[in-house]
Amino acid sequence: MVLQREGPMLRGYMADLRDAHHAIRRELSEISHLWNEVRGQWRDETAIRFEKEHWQPSVQIIDDYLRGLGQMIDVLERAEHEIGSL
Repeated sequence: MVLQREGPMLRGYMADLRDAHHAIRRELSEISHLWNEVRGQWRDETAIRFEKEHWQPSVQIIDDYLRGLGQMIDVLERAEHEIGSL
């Protein structure tokens, strides 16, 4: 099945993608802030291991995802503009 949308409907998809990008970035910022508060009080070996083995890799994965999503949005917006100008 091929999904086809044109004009305002395609812009709706783009708005959804941008909204998702911003929401994930905002939530990552919030949870990072909370982690920094916890890290200030939790300083044992388990905390160090958790940060190294779980927290840092998770943040890296989310950052990579957001970077990719942002690039995809840019490409789709350029394509939409180019197609719209035909």
